[in-house]
Amino acid sequence: MEFVSTKQFGTNFSGRVHFDPSPKTTTEVYTCGLENRAYEFVRNGGPSIQIGGNVLYEERTGRHNLREVVSRWSERLKSMAKKKFGCNLSIDASGYKVACVFK
Repeated sequence: MEFVSTKQFGTNFSGRVHFDPSPKTTTEVYTCGLENRAYEFVRNGGPSIQIGGNVLYEERTGRHNLREVVSRWSERLKSMAKKKFGCNLSIDASGYKVACVFK
């Protein structure tokens, strides 16, 4: 299933995070298949983090603030010419992990 991003930052119909770093010039499509791939990076016992050119990942302690995460990623997001993406977030008592996979 795919969703066209309609806001710069928000949630899709199922409450999952999505963002469009450049809404006036591009049309990104949120893809659940890529969301599932992003889950592999944030789940407990997930794969070793080997971030490539199509994955953005962040892991921090404390409270999560997704707007701050997107802000930290902004330069990399602007340089990506990808049209489809999926993201996932894991939160526990010690902190959070967030990953987005692009295609």
